[in-house]
Amino acid sequence: MATEFNRTSFFVSPPDNLAEAFQRHWLLTVLVRMRWMFYVGLVLHVIFFSLDWVRYQEGTLLTNTSHRGLFYSHFVSFSLNLMYWWATTHRKAVWEGQSTEVQRIVLGIFIFFSLYGIPRAAFAYVDRQTLVFFTYYLVVTQVLFLIGHRGRIITAAVAILVLLAVTYQYTDGLLSQRYSVMVEVVVFGGAIFGLGTYFYNVFVREFVQRRLIEAQNEQIRQQAEQLEKDRQQAVQELEQRSQELISYILQEQQRNTFLVELKQKIKQPDATDTTRIAQLIDSQLSQEDRWQHFVLLFERVHPQFFGRIQAMYPSLSSHDLRVMALLKMNLSTKEIAGLLGISPQSANTARYRLRKRLQLDAEDSLEAFLQLN
Repeated sequence: MATEFNRTSFFVSPPDNLAEAFQRHWLLTVLVRMRWMFYVGLVLHVIFFSLDWVRYQEGTLLTNTSHRGLFYSHFVSFSLNLMYWWATTHRKAVWEGQSTEVQRIVLGIFIFFSLYGIPRAAFAYVDRQTLVFFTYYLVVTQVLFLIGHRGRIITAAVAILVLLAVTYQYTDGLLSQRYSVMVEVVVFGGAIFGLGTYFYNVFVREFVQRRLIEAQNEQIRQQAEQLEKDRQQAVQELEQRSQELISYILQEQQRNTFLVELKQKIKQPDATDTTRIAQLIDSQLSQEDRWQHFVLLFERVHPQFFGRIQAMYPSLSSHDLRVMALLKMNLSTKEIAGLLGISPQSANTARYRLRKRLQLDAEDSLEAFLQLN
């Protein structure tokens, strides 16, 4: 996920691959701010219309040009306030992916506010020689709306130029006082523009950083899911191999039991050519190829078992290794005897010899030793 942008740039913009997500985030943020602007606007309009009522009683509401302009602008601003509320009802549409339509609404309100706000600031200055509404206009357009850099540059430049012309034309007092007010307009306008740029840059950086963290968390989650899938697959494969090994052991037990019983029967007095048959059975009981197949299955369940044991105890014979492998599978003495084609007593003797070769103490468990290895 590429989220590269120039962190040191004065004008920071979201990466192209996050443009759509950033637009949705921006809209939701601005809609929340519009709701608060609506509530604040209700309070301000109570004050505005109260002043209009006072001027009406004084007889200056419609006769004074600036008072009349302010009065008309209050109806425009009240309509704008209603637009704030109307825009906030479209939050659900943003969540449902209909951001383009809502963006047009928000940008339309921004343009409408700009067209209304600049003349309103001019009327306010002519009427009361104050830059309060000019400052309010810049704060709303530069900070609250979080419009991109181009839109903020245009609105700030137009507002500053208009107010420079108004202050030069309508400032009371000496020429030096006019220039002083004009300097205040430039300083206030530039400062608020810089503040708006700073907040917009912070807004973009926080969004990108949050998305980067979300992407990293999603990657970690996917990796964890993949690890869990791999673990489950490994467990299933191990279970399958264990089943194959157990199935092979059972088959060998049945085969060897049958061969031992057959060998005992042909040794009876009435059997013919017993020596040849017994030799064939002995060769089957000790067939090396079958042992190699067992080793292959065994090491699929217990990898490197024989290699580790032979490295630790190089003097162990192949017969010792067979006994150790069968003991590691928790087979009984009788089962081991059947698989090796020997008597249970011989199997016990093999266990005893194995303990001595492994140099285990009397209190040490041979089974526990094998499970640890």
